[in-house]
Parts: sequence; structure tokens; C-alpha cells
Amino acid sequence: MSNPSLIAPAFLSRLLVEFTDAATTGVLLTGSHARGDATEFSDIDLVRFVPTLPTAEADRYTLAWREGWPVSLSYATVAGKRDELARPETAIWAAPGLRQARLLLDRDGALAALLDEARAFRWEPLQAAADAYASYELMGLAEEAHKVLAGLAGGDVALALYGTTGLVFGLARAAAVQRGVLIRTENVFFRQVQEAVGVTSAWATAFRGAAGLEAAPALARAAAGLRLYQETAALFTPILRAEHRPVIQATLARIETYQVSET
Repeated sequence: MSNPSLIAPAFLSRLLVEFTDAATTGVLLTGSHARGDATEFSDIDLVRFVPTLPTAEADRYTLAWREGWPVSLSYATVAGKRDELARPETAIWAAPGLRQARLLLDRDGALAALLDEARAFRWEPLQAAADAYASYELMGLAEEAHKVLAGLAGGDVALALYGTTGLVFGLARAAAVQRGVLIRTENVFFRQVQEAVGVTSAWATAFRGAAGLEAAPALARAAAGLRLYQETAALFTPILRAEHRPVIQATLARIETYQVSET
């Protein structure tokens, strides 16, 4: 339920009138105002459902300012949301988002059915696909690890931190998907992933260092990013695909060689 002290029903009704038309099949209120934990800095998240998405990417999302609030308006289709529930890398966001949503308009009953499906969602059928996704992402993120190595070896702090940033978000996302972490809100994404792996684990320690969640010089963050890659590889060892192992193992060997040379 939305917090009435922050967003009045009459205001929400005016938004609904403004941002719907004959082509709109339904509207959801999502995010913090739907959960009831909004603050004065929260935006109002509206998802407008239509039969077909606008062709231009820029027409599928806009941010407006109404009566002192930022209003985030995105477009979706019911079929598209069902597809998100069927893929592990999007289901970690879609399932909890739909479960928390508040139904504002549902002209044909399709949104009510979609919300029922989200409430009935189970992770287990997606685990095999989640493992494959995590293995693939670890292989691809070897490129970011090599950027960190190049930055450290050449004294290029900007390059090292650019690669580290890619590792932080990419490896956190891979770990979240592999562990089936249903993200309540992006505001607690980092916290939920650490909790899923273990807040005192070597992975979480490396993650906090790489993400800058603990005070550390820039190059220390970069070094922590390399450790995060190593710890993620260790975490994923049982599920790594044979076709991904050569790149991952070669990257681990290079990281180890660099670390030895620095000691």
C-alpha cells in the first residue's frame, strides 16, 4: 500500500488520467511508493502496459516532474514481463517488483493474472539457466579483469578503476543470479548479494573493497577487484561450463602472476 502521507490518492488519480490513453491496457505503481517505504527523495514509478512497445527506445521511458515529485514512466507489455519471469537474469528483478506492485488500472484482467503469476513464481526451474548465465558472465568479465591488470601495471588509475567498476557490478549481478537472489529494491542490491554469499566471506570482503564500501586508496580498490574475480571463480567452480573455463583459468593465472610480482 502506498504511503498516504507522501502521495495523495487525488494526485495519483491525476497522474493516471495524464499518463493513460485508449491504447493503455493497464498501469502499475511500483517501487517505494507501492511498498510504502518512500521518502521525500523517491520517484513515483508508473509502468504503463500497452499492446506493443514504442519503436524508439527513448519513447519507452521518460522522467517527468509533477507537483514536487519526479515521476518515472516506463512502458511494458504483459508478454514482455512474462518473458522476464522466465529468464533468471531478469527474474531477480521482475518477480519481486511485480509482487510489490499496486494495480491502478486493468482494463482486460491481464495484469491481475500477471501479478498472480509473480506471486506463484518459484526459482528452482531457473537454476540450471542461472548457473549457465553466471558461468558465461564470469568468462566475459575476464575482459574487465584485464583492464584492471593493464591499469595497475601501467600506473593508469583511471583505467584500473574503470575495469574495477565493471567487475563490481558484473560479478555482483552474476552472483545474484547464480544464488537466485530476488532483489527487493536496487537500493539494497549490494547488501542482498553479500548476505546471499555470506557477509563475512572472502567474496564479500573483496566486494566491499572493490566497491569502495570501505575507505581505501584507488589502487587498493583495483586490487580488491582482482581478488573479487578470483573469489567469484572459486564460488562458481562447480557450475562453470567447459567452454568458458579456458578464458577464466587463463585470466586467473594472469592475476596470480601479477600478484606474485607485486609481493
